[in-house]
Amino acid sequence: MQLSNRTPEGMCPGNNTLSRLSRIDFPRFAGEDVQGWVYKYEQFFELDAIVDNRRVKIASIHLFGRALV
Repeated sequence: MQLSNRTPEGMCPGNNTLSRLSRIDFPRFAGEDVQGWVYKYEQFFELDAIVDNRRVKIASIHLFGRALV
């Protein structure tokens, strides 16, 4: 298997909006086990090298149910 260094059409190198781990589901949160969810999202952000100023927005789109309210 070969990996391509090509940039997807319409995207600029270094300005990738896709997650390097986009095939790994970001943990969803419904309001239970907040400590477990925080641990999982911190691991995800660290592995994917997500900058601090994008973390809240990324995390917030994965809230549902009681946690979203």
